Amino acid sequence: MNCLVAILVAAATLSAAPALACSSGELQQKQKAFGEAAKVAFQRDPGGDTARQARVQEITARYYASFKNVTHGGSIIDALCREHDELLAIYK
Repeated sequence: MNCLVAILVAAATLSAAPALACSSGELQQKQKAFGEAAKVAFQRDPGGDTARQARVQEITARYYASFKNVTHGGSIIDALCREHDELLAIYK
């Protein structure tokens, strides 16, 4: 009986955990895409880079503050993917 209870508790815990939408490989692709988009945007409009960098710093600071209390690696990777999605939107 104790084994059944342990299985039910484990199943409930797993189902309550948030589903992660990003893998480390996807994060690497997003980081690469962001770097490439930043280069292209700077070449296209060097004068607009100051405003873009200010927005990047705002987003980065917001995510950095949220990482202080997170210890789950998967959650961090997922948040970094969301951060890079926002950063990439600045440069597209």
